[in-house]
Amino acid sequence: FSVSGTLNVNQNRESVTLRVGEDEHLQCSTTLIIKGCMFLTPQGDQFFIFDTANYGRIEAASETDMECKIRIPSISEQDNGDWKCIITALSEDGTPIQGNATISVTVAVPPSKMELFVDGVEAESTDLQMKLIPDDHKEIKCVALHARPAPTFTWTLNEEPLHGNIEDSEEVLENGTVNYAQTLLYYPDAKHNGVELKCSLSHEAYSPAQLDSRENERGLNIKLLYKPLESEKTQEFYVQSEGEAKTFNMVFEAFPEPTEVYWDLSGMESHLQQGDTSFNDKYTSSELTPGDTNGEYSISLTIEGVSVEDTKNESSLFVKNSEGETEYKFKIKLGREPAAESMGSGPVVGVVIIILIILILIGLALLIRSKGLFCFAAKTKKSHSSDVERAVEKEGIPPTKNETSKGEAQM
Repeated sequence: FSVSGTLNVNQNRESVTLRVGEDEHLQCSTTLIIKGCMFLTPQGDQFFIFDTANYGRIEAASETDMECKIRIPSISEQDNGDWKCIITALSEDGTPIQGNATISVTVAVPPSKMELFVDGVEAESTDLQMKLIPDDHKEIKCVALHARPAPTFTWTLNEEPLHGNIEDSEEVLENGTVNYAQTLLYYPDAKHNGVELKCSLSHEAYSPAQLDSRENERGLNIKLLYKPLESEKTQEFYVQSEGEAKTFNMVFEAFPEPTEVYWDLSGMESHLQQGDTSFNDKYTSSELTPGDTNGEYSISLTIEGVSVEDTKNESSLFVKNSEGETEYKFKIKLGREPAAESMGSGPVVGVVIIILIILILIGLALLIRSKGLFCFAAKTKKSHSSDVERAVEKEGIPPTKNETSKGEAQM
């Protein structure tokens, strides 16, 4: 029969995301009694729905004569896509009318694999080795293969969230899945040495077993190569009196480990190597000692009796590794070390005193005005217009000509 008119059809949801193996009901309904109902699958297969309809996987599940509902007992990847219901009913005058609605079904598929690329080349190891050069960076690309829908990417550095310059991209595949990728511009810092840069995926289709085995994570252990980091200023060491024995400690960062360390001292003509003692037993250098963090080292110098010669000129510690050499300058001074500068309580007391003086002056002015003393006596009510004029002028609006002449007459 021919159909005229349009029927308003509602669906129980416009879209739904499901996992493989789940059960689902797809339902369309209308306000009129349904005379005919059909569902079209994403592949174009037709399923006419009536009370006893059973198409194997697809079952009729309508509960009233104003709804058209099917049950899909075990969702599979072939169910991904748009399902369309077409309903025919009779209008109030008996005329056949028809309408349809679409339900978008997304069958979630977890990434089949994760990959990491560094500057366009797939990372074959778990190490990321690079030189620490100002403004240098690496493009780290994290790829989730054959996934649906898009996963959420998270970057961490030493388990702390890392936010930076990020770009998303995707490649749609023939089977309806997508290769999703996110690229991070990574700028290294010396403090990153030895920590893990990690990309993690969050996806609703991951199974507990996949999460337990960390299939959703890929990481790179950062190994930075850099010469001993330079110091911003000359370090100063203080000795209270001449002849006092003193030990000075120097701390610096370098990677890999320094291969050569020696002192160039103001009171000594030749260099003093680490772990050595001078010929006169006055200067002794310790061996290089690794610090608490990767790339940190310390070394100490002991002077048995500081002399004026030790304070005349700057001294230096030279540190060299495969990436370069750095000079750390220091100065030994006689006397007590200056106290750190601080604001102290003096300025605070001064401010309090000034505030008290202002409050006292205000109080005196009010007292004199209330007693009508001197020229501060309160004016009669006629002076009210002058007060208004001053208030207006204070707000940046000049008085009118008439108001000005009126005020002058009162004066």
